Amino acid sequence: MKQITERQIECEKGNEWPLIIFPEGGTTNGSSLIEFKKGAFAGLISVMPIGIRYYSPVIPITSGCLAFESHLWLVLCNPFAIGYVTEFPVFKPNQFFFDNHLKEGEEKWECYARVVRDIIAT
Repeated sequence: MKQITERQIECEKGNEWPLIIFPEGGTTNGSSLIEFKKGAFAGLISVMPIGIRYYSPVIPITSGCLAFESHLWLVLCNPFAIGYVTEFPVFKPNQFFFDNHLKEGEEKWECYARVVRDIIAT
């Protein structure tokens, strides 16, 4: 997490390329987002959330129950697969954000991750 935070700081300064992190750390059946892990949010550095949603009327390509090679083969052979990418504005938490969104007993990174997840899910 220390290296992720250092990289995020260097990215904000313009010294590094942006870092791509998949904060769920796992997959579901394709119906919802699971809670985000701490890594991308631990340093309370700005993030640019990106939502990716897949759809196929033939093959459920969002299923994580196949081996990667099999899954990739099915996706590539499916001409009806559609992917939607939504880029959200860069989000950086501040004290006003925490004053209005932090729940009792919740750490700041948890609040940050929860709100970003809710924005993407909505």
